[in-house]
Amino acid sequence: MVHQGGENVFSLFLVLLSVVLVTSPVVLAQDEDELPDLGLEFSGLVFDNVTEIDLFFTMVGDFTVIDEASGISGLLAYLWHIADLPDVKASKECLTDVWTLLTDTFQFKEYALQMRAANGNPPRLSSIYFTHRLKYLGNFELCVGVRENEEWGIPMNAHVCDMTAPPHNVVVGLCAPASCSAHDLNVIAYAVLDQYDTVYSAYFSCIPKSPWKWDSIFVMFILSVFAIAAMCGTAFELASSSRRKKETETTAAAAAEVTRVAAALHRDTSVDGGKSPAATAEDGEVSEGQPAETMIPLDGPGGQGVETAPSGTPQTRDSTALVQKVILSFSVLLNGAGVLSAKKHKGNLGALNGMRVLSMWWIVWYHVVYFVPIAQRLDNPKLFYEGTASKTWFAITWQAPFAVDTFFVLSALLVTYLTLKQLDKSPEQAKRADYWAMFYVHRYIRLTPVYMICLGIFVSLLSPIGQGSTKSEFFAGGREICRSYWWTNLLYINNLVPYPGSVNLCMGWTWYLANDMQFYLLSPIFIILLFNEKTRKIGLIVLAAVTALSCIITAAVSGYWGYSVGNYQGNYNDRSLAFPPDADRNYAKPWCRIQAYTVGIFVGYILYRIKGKKVKINLALVLLGWVLALGTMATILFAMEGTSNIKPLPQWFAAIWLGLSRFFFAAAVGWVAFACVTGNGGPVDALLSWSAWLPLAKLNYCAYLLHPVVIFHFLLTKKAMFHYTTYEHIFYFWGCLVTTYLLSFFISLLVEVPVTTAEKVLLKRK
Repeated sequence: MVHQGGENVFSLFLVLLSVVLVTSPVVLAQDEDELPDLGLEFSGLVFDNVTEIDLFFTMVGDFTVIDEASGISGLLAYLWHIADLPDVKASKECLTDVWTLLTDTFQFKEYALQMRAANGNPPRLSSIYFTHRLKYLGNFELCVGVRENEEWGIPMNAHVCDMTAPPHNVVVGLCAPASCSAHDLNVIAYAVLDQYDTVYSAYFSCIPKSPWKWDSIFVMFILSVFAIAAMCGTAFELASSSRRKKETETTAAAAAEVTRVAAALHRDTSVDGGKSPAATAEDGEVSEGQPAETMIPLDGPGGQGVETAPSGTPQTRDSTALVQKVILSFSVLLNGAGVLSAKKHKGNLGALNGMRVLSMWWIVWYHVVYFVPIAQRLDNPKLFYEGTASKTWFAITWQAPFAVDTFFVLSALLVTYLTLKQLDKSPEQAKRADYWAMFYVHRYIRLTPVYMICLGIFVSLLSPIGQGSTKSEFFAGGREICRSYWWTNLLYINNLVPYPGSVNLCMGWTWYLANDMQFYLLSPIFIILLFNEKTRKIGLIVLAAVTALSCIITAAVSGYWGYSVGNYQGNYNDRSLAFPPDADRNYAKPWCRIQAYTVGIFVGYILYRIKGKKVKINLALVLLGWVLALGTMATILFAMEGTSNIKPLPQWFAAIWLGLSRFFFAAAVGWVAFACVTGNGGPVDALLSWSAWLPLAKLNYCAYLLHPVVIFHFLLTKKAMFHYTTYEHIFYFWGCLVTTYLLSFFISLLVEVPVTTAEKVLLKRK
């Protein structure tokens, strides 16, 4: 229930700050008879309503201080003395500009009215109650459009500041003189509020133009190095292609000439009965017309193209070829063709591409909504949470984190299947330490460089690009966290350090990469056991035991900390109150997540045993498998929608649900993968195996790293609030998705593909 008296006091407080202190007109006269005729134009442009005018005069009339030296009276005289207080210093330049702004507003000067119009509208408690909206941005472009210009009579620059007013933490955007820092506005606010002996307070934060700091410049330098390498590789490829084309034309012309001469000689021989006088070269000599260079194959990206190398010693030719291959690995033409190619290679498990891409899209669909309130940009939170978000169908959005379990299943499946196939060709490798060392080295080189580049883009490069409310504070906080814990990302332990950890640490969404790398480190244990015929049963037992143990640990941890499920938002006990509210106990911990990975290992092993071939399965069993898989997924996604926010489910049920839901979802995903690969997927396989998914699947890793970067930068530089509707969600999703994949394509061509290709060349890996 909103109390009228409380609303009046709160409105008085907001008007005091937004109208009197900064940008609304202040009349320093103490008698209403001294007021000029405001007229309809003034009241319409400057004041929102008569109540605001009354509140203004009530507040201004309380100040009777007169500064004899300056002749300033009323409120400004009091504010002027703030600058000389020994404990707090406020800029006199700021106070002078405030005075100028207030008097110019009363005189209807255009720049002052423009600054007034750029303010966010202070809310009433009734509007907060019915909308739950706590942020009211001003008009950013209108405010910063005020630039000092003597010719046009504009005496100051303007910038946008946010005023946050406890206890409700309402944020109102204000257009203030650029000479006023957040400190100056805080001093003014507290000084004025002190005169009213009020319990209310306020603090300001201004939207700065973030400078290019050393870390931003360093990231730009690294990207420039990769860009230069890409240009060199592309130029080399173009030059090589041109030279190959000329050599082909020359060879064709020489062949035509030889044919013509031979024909002529044949005619002469037939007439004279003599032999052809064509000269022949001795064995080992280079005959006329034979190139003095040896053609060597280049195994560059895309597997195409040859290059010429000067004749010489084998060592020289090998060294030259190696350098050429490394240079070509940065070619945008070759890498772009490779990434965009939808051609499937032999043995490609096509359906997995569609599963990976659609899971990625599901995560983006979820994050574009999930990040809006985090960025404080949601315009209608009450309507969203109590309306749209509470509908049953919206569970598809809230349950999107299960898509990460799909990633775990597919990652384990591919690692197991491909490694076992490789070991099948050369069984002795399973016993070689150098093979398993390279197994790890390749993975680290494959993932880490582009990971660190994306981390640099998020933490350092985006900070000076664009302006928006709380953007500077958001990226400054991220920078400080990453400065302290970037090494945990580099070592893939950011889900464990500092313990208990949080998904809100440096690039918080990369907790998945930490888990995946930790599981990858353990995967050879399972792979070796499953590869050796004598230990396969042991391998399956170990796999089942690890899966069961993970489910039990997850349920036990969830029960101990009192975690709830469904619509109930509280906990069953208060044990977690002793830790930060974002402390993670089960969401990103490997012992709680490995159950999905072990499912993928099992499916990969089964596909290896059947050699990835099509398998004819009884139609009834196939239908049963699909019914169970889809039914399991639907149950996990929608079962909790009928639960109460007031009366929770029994704690034992919640613990069991949290312990088993990820495993059963992973098992359902495993069936989909198995059925599609073995030819039992029907129309689902046709959709998931669509060749158009392949180029997008190649960009999935970069897309996972970059999609929150795109979303946060969009939201934090957004100059208006986000009003949620389903249509807004759809268009916002597609905009972020397309932008993410375009940026991913750029980073993939610049960093990911060149590094991977160069690593193959340098380490002579097939």
